[in-house]
This record gives sequence, C-alpha cells and structure tokens, in this order.
Amino acid sequence: MNYRIDTRLLLAAILLLVTAVYLPLRNAEFTNWDDQIHVTGNAKVHTLTWDSALEHFRPHTEYMYHPLTMLTYALEWKIGGGSPAVFHLFSLLLHLVNVLLVYRLILRLSSDRSIALIVALLFGIHPVNVETVAWISSRKDLLYSLFFLAGLELYGKFRAGESRWLSYAGVNLVFILGLLSKPTMVVFPVALVLMDWWSNRAWDRGAFLEKLPFFLISIGFGIFTMQLSNSDTDVVTIISLYDLRHQVLMVSYAALFYLGKLLLPIGLSAMYHYPAVVDGMLPLQYYAAPVLLGSIAAFLIYFGRRHRYLLFGAGLYLLPLLLVLQVLPFNNTSLVAERYAYISSVAVLFVLVLTVKKLLERFGSADPFWRATTVASMTLLMFLYIGGTAIRVAAWKDSISIFTSVIERDPNVWIAYANRAIDRIKLTAYMDALTDANRAIELHPTRKALNALRGNVLFFLKRYDEALVDLDSVTFSGKAKPNDYYNKGSVFYYLEEYDSAKAYFRMAMDRNPTFAPSYMGYGLIELNMRKDAAASLKYFDSAIVLDGTQWDAYYFRASAFHILGRPREALDDISRALAYRQSLAGDTLALKINASIASLSTTITDISESVINGRADARMFAELSRTYALVGDSLRARRSQLRSEGRRGQ
Repeated sequence: MNYRIDTRLLLAAILLLVTAVYLPLRNAEFTNWDDQIHVTGNAKVHTLTWDSALEHFRPHTEYMYHPLTMLTYALEWKIGGGSPAVFHLFSLLLHLVNVLLVYRLILRLSSDRSIALIVALLFGIHPVNVETVAWISSRKDLLYSLFFLAGLELYGKFRAGESRWLSYAGVNLVFILGLLSKPTMVVFPVALVLMDWWSNRAWDRGAFLEKLPFFLISIGFGIFTMQLSNSDTDVVTIISLYDLRHQVLMVSYAALFYLGKLLLPIGLSAMYHYPAVVDGMLPLQYYAAPVLLGSIAAFLIYFGRRHRYLLFGAGLYLLPLLLVLQVLPFNNTSLVAERYAYISSVAVLFVLVLTVKKLLERFGSADPFWRATTVASMTLLMFLYIGGTAIRVAAWKDSISIFTSVIERDPNVWIAYANRAIDRIKLTAYMDALTDANRAIELHPTRKALNALRGNVLFFLKRYDEALVDLDSVTFSGKAKPNDYYNKGSVFYYLEEYDSAKAYFRMAMDRNPTFAPSYMGYGLIELNMRKDAAASLKYFDSAIVLDGTQWDAYYFRASAFHILGRPREALDDISRALAYRQSLAGDTLALKINASIASLSTTITDISESVINGRADARMFAELSRTYALVGDSLRARRSQLRSEGRRGQ
C-alpha cells in the first residue's frame, strides 16, 4: 500500500524543527555590532507614531536607506519595550515564512514535492543562514529576501494565469517593499528575466513591457540610494592597500567563498577580514580562485546545454551576490559575509538536491542499496546541519560570545577585539577589556578610534594620566567624535580640573548639540563642584529629553532631587535608573532615597493615628500636608492643608 503523508503535515514538521533549532535565540541579547546604531541607541525607533513612522522614509545619510526595516524595529520596540526576545522571535518568524516561500518556489521550478520539501528543510536549518536570522541588524537581509521570494512566487502565479493582473500588481508591490527593506532588491528584475528563461518563454514585446517598469524603478532607486550614501573613509583607506589586480582576485575569491561555505559549512564566522598583502602578493588561495571559477564556468557551459537547471542555479546563485562581491567596495570590516548568501543558498540547495535525484534515477532508481544510501546520506546531512546551526545559534548569545567565536577562528580580526572590549567594559571586566583594546591597536595601529577605546578603559581603571595620552592622540588628530571629547572631559572631571572638563564637554556639545552625555557632564559639574543641585537639574533634564535610555542621567538627577529634599521625584528617577541598570539596587543613593521615603511613610502613619484618635491639631495637619506633598500625593496634601487652616480658624 502506498502511503502519502499530507504536504501540510510535512511542512508543519519542518517549521517545528527549524523553530526548535533557533528557539534558544529568545534568550539572546542585542550585540554591540550595529545593533546600537539601528535599535538600542536609535531614538527614532523608540517611539511609534504616524510622524515617527514617516520620518524613517525621509531621505537621510545616517545609514543605509531601508525605512521599512527601521519601521519593523519601531514596531517591535513598541511591543516589547526594547526586549531583545521580541526582535529575535520576529526574525525567526520571518525566517519561517521564507522557508515556506522557498518550498513554493522550488515546487514551481521543479514540479516535484519531494525536492521542494528537502530544499525547504535544508534552507531552514543551513548553518550559513544563522547570521541572517540571529543578528538583529541583519533584519534588512531577512526582510528583503522575503519580498524577493514572494515576488518570484507571485510572478509564477502571473505567468500561470492565476489571478493574472492581481498577481502582477502583487509583484510590483512586493518589489517596492523589498527596495524599502534593502536596496539590494534592485537586482530583482533580472530574476524575473531568469524565471522567463527557465520556463522557455520567448523574449517578445510583451515580456519587455512587463519588465520595463521594474527596470526603470530599479535604476531610479539605485541612483537615489547612491546619492544618499556617504563615502566611507575606512573603505577608501583599506582599498588603497590593493591594486586592480588584487581587487580582481578578491572578487573572484568572494564569488567562490559563498559556494564553498554553502557546500561545506565549516569554519563559519561573523567576520572575515581582508587578506594581508606580503611583498605585493595575496595568499595563495586568491590566485587559485580565478582558475577554479573559470573551470566551474566551463563546466556549466558544457553541461548546461543538456541540464538547464545548472545554468539557472548559477544565475540565481550569483544574482543576489552581484552587489556584495566588493566590485565597488563598501564594507570596511569584512571582505565577505555569510548573511549575503541567504537567497543564494536556495539556488545551491536546489541544484544539489536535483542533481542527487537525477543521479539516483539514472544509476540506482531500482537498486535498494543506492536508495537506502541516499536516504541515509540526506539524513546525516540534516543532522550535521542541525548540529552546525545549533553551534552558530549559541555563538550569537551576546557580543562577547560572538566576537570570541570570531577570534577563535581568526585571531587577527582587530574589530572583534574592539567590540569584545566594549562589552567587557559594560561588565566591568576592565583588565580583560584593556587586553582586548591593546590587541586591537596592535593589529590596527593607525585607527584612532581604538585609542579612544583604550582611553575609555584606562579611565575606568582610574589610570587618568594614561587615559589622557590616548585621548589626546584622538582629539589632536582631527578625527575625534563627540564621545571622544566627552570622555576626555570626564577624565579632567575626575582629575578635578573642572574648567578643562567643561571646555571638552562644550566641544562635544558644539559638534553635536543632541549629544546627551555632554549635558550630563555639565550637570555633574554643577551638582558636585558648584554644589548647586537646582542648577544641575536643567542639564540632566536636557540629557534625558535627548536620550531617555541612559541610566546615568536618571541616577544623577535622582541625586539632585534627593539633595533638594524632593524624595518622590528622586524615587521615580532612581527607579528608572534601576530599570536600565539593576546592579544599582544596593547603591548608597538608592538606599538613602528608599530610607527617606520610608521615613515619610512612618510620619504619615503616626499622624494618621493621631487623627483617628482625635489628637491632631493644626500643626499636625500642616506637617501631614507637607509630608504628602513630598511623597507626591498632591490631593491629600491639599486636603490636609485645608484641615490645618480650618483648625487654626477655630
């Protein structure tokens, strides 16, 4: 008897397996690798209104133009209040949708349910795709991939005559949404041409007119985003180390890198740095890359005549990579990145699975041994992918974990040490952070931002004079950022050179009037040097208005309120500070504020008992009114004041 399991049950099982493998991400944190730029330190995604939503769509040069991606961040921040679990679970949901879309695409291409199911499964659990799902800042890759795949499915419906014009409108819609998710979507019209070629469609006037709007929009959007982009001086500096011959070799290497990692996903990493040039030469593998690439091209040309799926797969593999092969350099930290292979993995897996099936049909379709061997091999591959993906998911737990994994694979990636140092500072592991900062400077001695990082570490170690040496090298270089001036001002503050501290806080403020820490620095000088708590409040207020995510400003404003005898406001602020930094629970200031509130509560209880027993006089009601006012109960304060005045009138 032939048993055929319902496709929906098989798809549900695949989705459950993918979910199980990725579910540990619900406990993962944000990383300090661009997540602070896009999410945690980006005030634009911390509110969600019509005005704030429209703001994402206005042209800017702060980062890549992907307003729809930023809008998803704002929505998730609204839902979860900044909880990273919400962001990770939403990324997983997008990945699951993409798994379903991959199934639909492969089914349309092959008309074979088993091939479509296997490709969808392997795509869902492939270790190379972990970075795209696990790294919150890679949301744009997930989102544009969803629209890319959805567009191909809708175009297939259009070509098949299924709700023809509605499907065509849908293709246009998801194309626009993909562009607003990531500009790489500009290659999508070529994918439509590739789909036509696969279905043996003649290139006629109708096909041309169908594609014309897509190509015109792509060209226009490409020009628009290029005009918005800022030239990255670090990229220019890196590329100046290589001549044209080197760049050709690196592009060839990158084109093969993704294929190699997709076929053999070992030695994976979040960062792959540029190769070193020794005596004008790159490492040997870069010279082998064009030869191997040429050999693969010859193989495809020869066998592609009879097996068109090889050429189709090659086209679908290369298409999403065209803009990320560093032909026009744009990335200053990595020559290649695993997240760029997300859609390309579909092509490679399609070719791989279809090739295995064709070989089995030709040589072993009637042989139980070969059929069993194929099933065993695919099962083993599945478990290897699951194990590799589980390892990569664990590596994305937090910043220290992911950058440690980068360093373990390659101890010469300077930015991994720098980013790990940043998180070690947050954990107060200052000596470890100093070791990382020193190693980063050793690997990249000309990058002044690393001196700023080490200066910050030395500041926390209270080695102020050494910190000044590093910070001087940054601020005198002309490459200083507002934070560098602020850090230098902080060093002078702790050296009790307050005039110098104010001067550098002012420099930070002048270079960026919205830089919140500079206002906090001014407030600290008013609070601790001039002993003027009232004057300090306006600076702390400004810091909080500009950036309400910094615990420091709430903490020091709480201190000012406490000094001014405003315990209710002090308690509110110390509570906000605690929400961002739980280690403050046992802080001296927090204990003093809580003790003050407890004392006021005792006073209220004592006077209330006197009122109940009929022993209260005008003075007691006046004291009760003042106490209620201090704890922020204005209504009861007013009532007690009226009762005090009434007693005086008797």
